[in-house]
Amino acid sequence: MRVFNRFRVTRRAEAAALLLCLAFAAFIRFHQLESLPPGLYSDEAWYALDAAGVLDGQHAIYFPANNGREPLFIYLLSLSISALGHTPLAVRLPAALLGVLTVLAAYALGRALFNGRVGLLMAALTAGSLWALALSRIGLRATTLPPLAAFMVAAAVVAWRTRSVRRLMFAGALCGLCFYTYLSARLIPLPFIAFGVWWYSHRRLGTGSIATRLPWKELAAFGLAAALVAAPLGLYALREPQVYLGRAEQVSVLGSGWAALFDNLIKVLAMFAFAGDANLRHNLPGRPVFDWALSLAFFAGVGLALQRAWRREAAPVLAMLWCGTMLLPTLLSNEAPHFLRAIGALPMVFVFPALALDWLWGTGRWRLRALVVLALTAGGLRTAFDYFGPYAQHAGLADAFQTAPVRLAEDANAYLASGAGPLWLDKRLWDFAAARFLIARPAAVRLFEPGQTIDREPAMQIMFSPYSDYGNVLAALPERSTLTVTTGALYRNEGEAEPYPLYVTFTVAPQTGGGPEPHTFERGIQLRAQPVARVGDRLRVTLTWSVAAALADDVRVFIHLRRGEIVVSQADEPLGGVHYPVRLWPAGRWVTRAHELTLPAEGGPGEPRLFVGLYDPTGARLRVDGGEEAVELSLP
Repeated sequence: MRVFNRFRVTRRAEAAALLLCLAFAAFIRFHQLESLPPGLYSDEAWYALDAAGVLDGQHAIYFPANNGREPLFIYLLSLSISALGHTPLAVRLPAALLGVLTVLAAYALGRALFNGRVGLLMAALTAGSLWALALSRIGLRATTLPPLAAFMVAAAVVAWRTRSVRRLMFAGALCGLCFYTYLSARLIPLPFIAFGVWWYSHRRLGTGSIATRLPWKELAAFGLAAALVAAPLGLYALREPQVYLGRAEQVSVLGSGWAALFDNLIKVLAMFAFAGDANLRHNLPGRPVFDWALSLAFFAGVGLALQRAWRREAAPVLAMLWCGTMLLPTLLSNEAPHFLRAIGALPMVFVFPALALDWLWGTGRWRLRALVVLALTAGGLRTAFDYFGPYAQHAGLADAFQTAPVRLAEDANAYLASGAGPLWLDKRLWDFAAARFLIARPAAVRLFEPGQTIDREPAMQIMFSPYSDYGNVLAALPERSTLTVTTGALYRNEGEAEPYPLYVTFTVAPQTGGGPEPHTFERGIQLRAQPVARVGDRLRVTLTWSVAAALADDVRVFIHLRRGEIVVSQADEPLGGVHYPVRLWPAGRWVTRAHELTLPAEGGPGEPRLFVGLYDPTGARLRVDGGEEAVELSLP
């Protein structure tokens, strides 16, 4: 009875520890998921478009767009979109759920290969890994591979020990399903084949018998189930080899010589303790997989695994063969180390630090056990701090996740919801997958191309790319109207040095009477309205202008916030903005632009005063109302 009670206490403690790992993993994977990371990267958006197509009845076995994608994640994503709509949260929720499931799978894998304590250690390491965390907050298909592969290996190990044909068929079915997850899954047969060769050689050497019988029935049960499940995708690969294999060929370094391979090998080995992935979407750039304490445990665990493999223990051999194989996608491709391409090594790679920590725990010394708990806790907390601190605040994060197309969709949705008029959208902007997915009413959007005629409406909005001739946009603007010119969000593609506005928005509305008397500047330029508002720590100044007659050259507008004679904040740009300067205005059109100034800290000599004025290309200021060089505006 005492032994039975001790067993119950141990199992309860194990369950409690696992629940704690799962709770921590869930918290850091779901916290702020709706806004962090910002934006929606193009690959995520392409998955979302395919998933939306699934909801419309487009059921494919392989999705060829954007270099091709395996289907399992897309079908899971379709369920999320049907529940949450066309939002970034809907795209990333399945990945976060899979990230938590990976922690449970890590426990099952460690328990099947070694024991429950190793399983718990692997679960804790997976829950607190920045590598696992960052990728589980991005809506990419790769996140389906770690949990499914880990459960598959765990099921196969248990089935192999019991020689249960039914369990082996189940494990084989999971193996076949892995091929529907991500590119790396195509390598899964290799570690199993290599392990089979080792196992067969071990049996021969261990018994000295030449007639070692292979368990054909068990192998056939696993292999046949895997082949049947993977067959539809395999048939597609035979029909469309260029589509199915195209992405692997694009990123391969096999044609670059041995020097490139050796360089990649050093980088991949170094990623665990010295220098990790530099891609901001996958990692805090350069952060290694493990901190210094867990790095020591990792290398010590590799040593223990080698020692146990020398003693012909099967589990560490399988772990080493699996990790070595699943690191090949980053070893053999550009941008090494690349955490996304190496995702197949998760969570198996945590076997090695778990073995070392398990050895420390097994000594029974409370100081060493406290050290194990401290290392795991510190690693997990540091991951949470790094992700929600330096990573979340990284200056390049918005560019890395392409927030500009998301802002475009938000602006478009706001106008469509207002019902003020039709929305015209440049087809080059529609080509951004994120904009296409996130615009709530795509049927209400009118697409146009450069040079294409746009219908002239008394109220409408035109969103266009400003980097080619947009004379057709200008031709569509009614002369007697109020035009609000808005410069869109900044965009920077990979490899580009400076960000630039992705789009410009012209919002057309009828002119309304009333309001204060306009201020008239030289050259017939009138300031018609000037509302000023505080928005957080900024001052928004919205100016509406018109001209009595068309001008031949440009004029610039300045806005100064002064204390005494000192300018403490300012804005300066061509009147009408870069993309609609005053020389393009016809007489009678009102043009509105919003400007934002940073508010200075409270205090200082004198009360703040706000001024707006104009100056010509020579730098000479234009006088207003026959005397002053600027108009003073009222502060809110």
